[in-house]
Amino acid sequence: MNWLRSIKGFLLSFVFLFVFLYIIAGLQWVFDNSFQNQNEEVFLGSVSNAIQNVMSGLEINAQSAISVWIDISRPKGYPDKIFFSKNAQRKLSIASISKLMTALIVLDNSDLSQQITISDQAVSQSNDPEPLKSGETFYAKDLLYATLVDSDNASSYALSESIGTDKFIELMNEKAKELGLLDTSFLNTTGLGLANFSTAQDLVKLTEYLLKEHRSIFEITIMPEFNLYTVDGKILHKFVNTDELLRDSSNLAKRIVGGKTGKTRTAGECLLLVVTSVDEQGYLINVILNSNDRFGEIKKLINAADAVQ
Repeated sequence: MNWLRSIKGFLLSFVFLFVFLYIIAGLQWVFDNSFQNQNEEVFLGSVSNAIQNVMSGLEINAQSAISVWIDISRPKGYPDKIFFSKNAQRKLSIASISKLMTALIVLDNSDLSQQITISDQAVSQSNDPEPLKSGETFYAKDLLYATLVDSDNASSYALSESIGTDKFIELMNEKAKELGLLDTSFLNTTGLGLANFSTAQDLVKLTEYLLKEHRSIFEITIMPEFNLYTVDGKILHKFVNTDELLRDSSNLAKRIVGGKTGKTRTAGECLLLVVTSVDEQGYLINVILNSNDRFGEIKKLINAADAVQ
């Protein structure tokens, strides 16, 4: 009988062990699922990786590009939705996109009713076929419009001279630090040469700030043209917006909220463009740096983002 009791004891031990393991497995399942649900809650809305996988086949030849959906009405810290990113943290020359910061410093520090006389140094910055002339006097507000609509270098430089060019550039860099643009630096107000650099990621941050705090800057950038008169009204300079997409025959032109072009031999073609999202619930910020086809490539970004939003 001893052997029978031994067998029963063994079977009971086996049953207890099985039940114990079953309970442990059940608790582990509950824990794992609770943790997973917690992670899903923590990362709610952070779906950029999944979307990037969808858009991974998109060919953008620019050295750097990004397309980000934002809703500026949401609380600070709410994650943006990244549709596409290519070398978004690479420091590159941003050419005349720099003038967005120039405009910001003007609005923060200058009197727009101030009269500014164009200097020889300001004229030397221009490559316009009909540049502003030394001795011509304009209101600061009008020079700001010329800076943002036609990307006029003489106007941009003259605005910096009104408070001291060195001081102006210092303010540009201080503002960049204040806004957390850690990979951005300015050495001039025009964007000429390789002096000014930033990243696509930093430019998204700058854009979000402008949309919230200085939307008027973007409102100026979508003006199709601007007539610049001297303060006495005798001399006229006609400027046409450098953003070709404002004249696009598709529905895209109606969606443009603002933007800025940039182009130099060293920086290539650059473009920052903000459009309303396809569902009209937010904005799509797009940045192209060092491209051979900035308008074509940014349209590809927008069309792809529209398809997956």
